[in-house]
Amino acid sequence: MKPETSRFKTLFQQIRKSEFSKNSIALLGGTVFSQLIPIGLSPVLTRLFSPTEFGVLALFVSISKIISVFITGRYEPAIVLPKEDRDGVNLMGAAFFLSFGFLIALTLVSIFFQAPIADLLNAPGIESWLIWIPLTAFLMAGIQILSQWLLRVKRFKALSSGKITQAVGTGAVQVSAFSGALVIGNITGQIVAFFYYLKVSYKSVRPLVTDLSEEQMWKNMKNDKNFPLVTSLHRFFDLLQSNVLISMISSLFSAAVLGFYSLTTRTLLAPAALIGSAVGNVFYQKAAQYHQNQVKIVPLAQKVVAALFGIGLAGFSILFFTADFIFETVFGAEWVECALYTKILMPWLFLNFISAPVSGLVNILGAQRLFFLISALGNTVAVASFVWVGWYTEEIELSLMVFSGLMSIYMLVYLLAIFGSLKQFDSTCK
Repeated sequence: MKPETSRFKTLFQQIRKSEFSKNSIALLGGTVFSQLIPIGLSPVLTRLFSPTEFGVLALFVSISKIISVFITGRYEPAIVLPKEDRDGVNLMGAAFFLSFGFLIALTLVSIFFQAPIADLLNAPGIESWLIWIPLTAFLMAGIQILSQWLLRVKRFKALSSGKITQAVGTGAVQVSAFSGALVIGNITGQIVAFFYYLKVSYKSVRPLVTDLSEEQMWKNMKNDKNFPLVTSLHRFFDLLQSNVLISMISSLFSAAVLGFYSLTTRTLLAPAALIGSAVGNVFYQKAAQYHQNQVKIVPLAQKVVAALFGIGLAGFSILFFTADFIFETVFGAEWVECALYTKILMPWLFLNFISAPVSGLVNILGAQRLFFLISALGNTVAVASFVWVGWYTEEIELSLMVFSGLMSIYMLVYLLAIFGSLKQFDSTCK
């Protein structure tokens, strides 16, 4: 056995036996089932709906996600960090208060500016759905807020069940195949998941309701001011390479091209999320504890990244050689274009799979400003290059090649910077 292979096997065995492995498995189980549902339904949906309809869905979801980032002030990641539960619950209250205010304001905007927004996006099919975007963004934000609270109180099984509930609610409506079912199914899934998380959070929040106060909310918001001032912008530039890019594809090319891109990323990201999001959520909670107690984090992070590298290398290699067969056979001949998109985007998505689970360390280490600059530069250059190449050449494939190459470089720099910051923190530990 080669030394590298033996070392990876040892690292994988260590992470499997580590103290957060049971929690990772609990979250992984829910993530697996919640992802298997849309994966299993995709061959049906691609035969019921056109690429243009999938493009409208992608645009609807992307706009909602972008809005959901800002309406909470990005205070939800901070909910896990304080030692005292009363500080965590006041951060949760503040995030909900901000979200509700934006819900009202954005609903009014969507009522009066539906047509101009649809024209700007080059997607007439989105116009009738714009009024539902503020509500969907609010539900997305609420799910994230409640998920962070459940993560804080270690309700990992509840988090898993919520993912499954959302997937079932979404899929049940979408397979009905009526006009608009793709978007309505997405909204339904958000509603079901939001009220489920609200219900399971009630027991742990109820004893702390008396600790909620406007004064305490303001105090915690000031203490964590980097989250709205820096982290929200950091998150925006992360969304730039995914959700804003979707808007650019719609404007530069067509809703049909966006549909191909949407199915490609959905197919690639869904399997990655089976492991990455589950490990990432538990790793974030455990790393926050290590940080509070001045315990070195680098060894834990190395094990996570090494294990994900091996898993991702095997999975993405197989997909590269079978992409044409998968899209033509599973999704239908109309979607074979997605195989080419898959091969182009694979280097970036592979590196994203490795680095995403440890990206939450930025908040824990208080290094938001540094990584905001890295994110702003990397994502802006990649998206701007995509827009320039797409506008100049009108070739989606060439635009995606440039974008994927630049994003791969950015992800490598980002990962190296995270470990550099981790080593600085570890040097202060005993």
